[in-house]
Amino acid sequence: MDGILPSAWFNEGFASFFENSELDRRGAITVMESAYHADILTDLIKRGGYNWEEVLSSHLSIDYAQFYAEAKQNYAVSWGLAYYLVRGAPNERGKPYANIIPKYLDALSKTGKADLATAAAFADIDMKKFSDDFTSFWTTVKKRQDAKQRKGL
Repeated sequence: MDGILPSAWFNEGFASFFENSELDRRGAITVMESAYHADILTDLIKRGGYNWEEVLSSHLSIDYAQFYAEAKQNYAVSWGLAYYLVRGAPNERGKPYANIIPKYLDALSKTGKADLATAAAFADIDMKKFSDDFTSFWTTVKKRQDAKQRKGL
């Protein structure tokens, strides 16, 4: 995006997201779940002891040095966010998170600042509800199966 460096969560999350994609002979892209990242993320969630509202809020603001300092966990969370926003959240009633990615990209384009883009993207989001929905998605087999069945990205 014209030399603008996106937020670590966005950049690395979507890089990991697209690592698990296939292109068919007609040019259609299918993005699959990453077993590696999903196992790490679901283990973190199921292990407990984390306040996921705080984890996600903090994760959205980390810089690249912080990101790479705990790369294994941070890649899993960022990939999980990207996967959830693209494949899981669109299946939720009312699509409450449908505008996060477009708002992020619009704000990044307008401001050139990753932190302002993240703030704009999540400005109207109840982070407690978002974290509950995020962790529910990752711990509910049916929701993940539905996400895998979605057509397109």
